[in-house]
Amino acid sequence: MIRLVLAALLLTSAARAADRPPTTPQRDVDITYTMAQRQEGAPALTQRMRWSVSAGRLRVDPPTGGIYMIIDYRAKRMSVVKVADHAVLDVSTAGPGLPGAESGSFTRRDTDQIAGLPCTDWQTADAGGQETLICMTEDGVMLRASQGGKVLVQASSVSYTTQNPADFTPPDGFRHVSGDRP
Repeated sequence: MIRLVLAALLLTSAARAADRPPTTPQRDVDITYTMAQRQEGAPALTQRMRWSVSAGRLRVDPPTGGIYMIIDYRAKRMSVVKVADHAVLDVSTAGPGLPGAESGSFTRRDTDQIAGLPCTDWQTADAGGQETLICMTEDGVMLRASQGGKVLVQASSVSYTTQNPADFTPPDGFRHVSGDRP
């Protein structure tokens, strides 16, 4: 599930065209998602994602505390920050994109309103060919992702607010470890 949300937000703005949604936010935004649970009756989990347009970075705070990811699109790097260990795992990224981005197959569907914002459903397929429906705002914020008729993630709150640059940089003094293979 986390991968789906990340994939939905990690496509470069070059993917913009009239027959497809913008797939990266066009302005700073702070989004909290509620994620579907695999087990019936399990408590809902939330994940926070923040986008800094000026820095070209995404910060993902997963439901488990003590770890977060910073994805730098310009440098094509991801830093996984482990707070308790005072460590940062740095990895080169290929920049995975939104499902269907490679083939360019997006089909406009219905419109909806989620977390107080209008969005358009776009039908596409993930890398494995599974049909995926994403609801995107006109300015590139994903509000919902579904597969097989089941909502996987849905925005519960969206705040367009200037992001603090410090939130998109690993803390000073943390040990850096390269996750790249030699």
